[in-house]
Amino acid sequence: MSGNVADIVGGCPAGSRPTHEGVDINGNGGTNVYAAAGGQIQTAVNSNSTSGYGTQIVIVHPGGYTTRYAHMVNGSVTLAPGTPVNQGTLLGKVGSTGNSTGPHMHFEIKLNGNNVTNLYFSCGQGSVAALQPLGAGPVTPAVTDRSFSLTSTGTLQGKAGMYEPVVALRNNIVAFDADGTTIAAVDTSGNVWVQQGSFANGWVGLSGQAKDVAVDGDRFVVLKTDGTVIAKDGLYSTAWLTQLAGVEKIDAADGRLGVLKGGSLFVKEGNLQAGWVDQGGGVSDFALDGTRIGIISGGTAYVKEGNLYTAWVTMRNGSRVEREGSRIAVLTPEGIVTVKEGTLWSSWVNLTGPGVGDLSLSGNRVAVLSGGSVLIKTGALNATWIGAFANSKAIKIS
Repeated sequence: MSGNVADIVGGCPAGSRPTHEGVDINGNGGTNVYAAAGGQIQTAVNSNSTSGYGTQIVIVHPGGYTTRYAHMVNGSVTLAPGTPVNQGTLLGKVGSTGNSTGPHMHFEIKLNGNNVTNLYFSCGQGSVAALQPLGAGPVTPAVTDRSFSLTSTGTLQGKAGMYEPVVALRNNIVAFDADGTTIAAVDTSGNVWVQQGSFANGWVGLSGQAKDVAVDGDRFVVLKTDGTVIAKDGLYSTAWLTQLAGVEKIDAADGRLGVLKGGSLFVKEGNLQAGWVDQGGGVSDFALDGTRIGIISGGTAYVKEGNLYTAWVTMRNGSRVEREGSRIAVLTPEGIVTVKEGTLWSSWVNLTGPGVGDLSLSGNRVAVLSGGSVLIKTGALNATWIGAFANSKAIKIS
């Protein structure tokens, strides 16, 4: 890639190496990092964590592509999820946050959740032209406003955009999860199915004897009917790794995997062989996103931010908690969705009246389920609600 795109996404200094799912590009700390192609920010995290990706940005591009820029300087990321970016937009600065042995940038390209970095970039041979299939210039990709609904009769439905038609995706579904352009679903026979990219694409079978599934990029986590959790990295990988037994709930996001076991929350980050960190007991619900973890314990919502050992901050009374970017949403016992945006100490804003049964966050969007109807708002918290699905019992936006 040439220097007119980025100071650091602009070649391969000595010592750089293709590695894991991407390429590590050595650079001086503080060097600017720019977007390799136009798209929309999906994930934006500032973190001093010494594990995982640290401070990072993930951009969604047309055609099912994403790019990740990781290990940047904590505090250098100022763009929020949902922000459109052009090729060459400043994203942050080279650092050594996360699992890093020195200043460098971890850069990766994925297509429909699968690593394709080396098809477009190799040390000493990269070029801007090679990335043109990702799309240049300002765009607002439809993949960033996908929404899903599970009907009362078990049909999984999807919309590729807010104003796109509802598409019936798969029948006899009992649980599902989605991340970007990847959706995974569990059917009534306990089989896990995955679809990537277009809604017209085929489904890939993953596992049997399942009751729930979680998706994080190309990581798939399955909660089996006997309470055992298995996980693997890569849709076509056969290397399932057993995680824990006796589990009631799972979640996975941004390189972290969480399980609820006997009312205690355990979280690991990084590779699937990493150790578990006990987050405490008395937990009835939890959600992961970026470097924040939200829980419900004793009818109260708590959130921590940073590494896995930081202290919990009390939020408010609640029965459900959701996390996305700079937003925290809590569903109160009365069924009111209340959201705060910004720091953990920002003020709460009530988005609904009572009666909401489910909610989901993604980027700058909020979805709620009330009386079988799914409503979604995009942008500011005071934006107008728009109807998306009817006859629903579960929702997810990605």
